[in-house]
Amino acid sequence: MEGIVKKRELWSALSELFVDNEINYDAIAKKVQSYSLDTIEYSLFYEVAPICSLNFSSVIPAVWSFFEIDTIAPLIEQHISRYNNEKLYKLKADFLVKYYKFHYKSEWLELQKEIIFLKNN
Repeated sequence: MEGIVKKRELWSALSELFVDNEINYDAIAKKVQSYSLDTIEYSLFYEVAPICSLNFSSVIPAVWSFFEIDTIAPLIEQHISRYNNEKLYKLKADFLVKYYKFHYKSEWLELQKEIIFLKNN
């Protein structure tokens, strides 16, 4: 149970990168700094981005302050289940991860910089 709670905390923090508002990288970094950079990067691109990046698909993004974790967690869990169990879904998701890594590269690099700074100080 603790693992799920921790995962939800990570997802919630990373979802802040996808709100239609100025990103507070320092605040996000403080919330996720206990995780390894590899874990954060994987969670961002393979778990959170597939769900939360859809906020920017509309002309006027629906979420501009924060995502409700109770809303996005079941969607992320469903995505992970499909990713692990459906070959065609996994192929599509892996292709989209390449897009997310390209499209959100600057956000990831800025967050990574903040995390490294916090870990070193």
